[in-house]
Amino acid sequence: MTLVASWMNLERLHAPELWTIADTKIITNETILTEEGAKLLELPIVCRNVSMPSQPIYYRSSIGFAYAGSSLVGFNVHAMLTSILSNLGSANNKLPDYVSIAEKTRVIAMKYSESIRDLTEICLHGFCPKSKQPFIVTIKGSKDPKLYYNITSTELRSDMACTYIGDSKGSERMAEIVEYRLSKLSDLKEYWRTPVYALKELIENREFTTIGGGVQLTITTLNRFEQTWVLTDTSNQKDSFSFRNLDLLNDIGVSLGDCLVAINGIAFNG
Repeated sequence: MTLVASWMNLERLHAPELWTIADTKIITNETILTEEGAKLLELPIVCRNVSMPSQPIYYRSSIGFAYAGSSLVGFNVHAMLTSILSNLGSANNKLPDYVSIAEKTRVIAMKYSESIRDLTEICLHGFCPKSKQPFIVTIKGSKDPKLYYNITSTELRSDMACTYIGDSKGSERMAEIVEYRLSKLSDLKEYWRTPVYALKELIENREFTTIGGGVQLTITTLNRFEQTWVLTDTSNQKDSFSFRNLDLLNDIGVSLGDCLVAINGIAFNG
């Protein structure tokens, strides 16, 4: 399993953001497959006018996709959704709503779980193309008494409230850490960023064998989806630039031809 948390960040009150974090550890039957796993992914939404021969694009945006549980199911659901959502169309500039996207996700997850015979949990988060309002929904599978996926919509609040998928005991422990840290805080920015520190603490303390590696973070707004570097030690450049638990400076390199890898980063030193 893993641990994913998503919440509405209101440190900029008039420009709400949806922040989602996850660890990077992927295991199967207590065997570590990788500690550099990608669990937070982008879902591009592209709509074309199909009544015209050139099919011009009239809408383009992205929402977030996170998964816990079976990586094979999760990645295949994401791949199918990417193909579908990036090829939407109508004759009169219609837009999809997030409820329809969640239902399509549920149907696809059912099909892959029937084929692969395993379960995943999914968190969709972003701004609804139709209403422009923020949303967080979870789609969780069960085999009791028969295979089924259920959709739950989160009621977004004006205070700190995380939506979790993944390790249930890990989620409970992280919620305890978040509550304790919030009781010690007065800084508004740190208040809204508390879950990042909580997951970082949970990973470093190695409290759960299913949660480990590093912290990954995505930020979703009405107009953008952003993968973010989590800088954990700004005093040491070598240790700072870890993206999905990989050192991009030394392991992969930050240049690509004549360009640089320009992923933005946020420092978390607490």
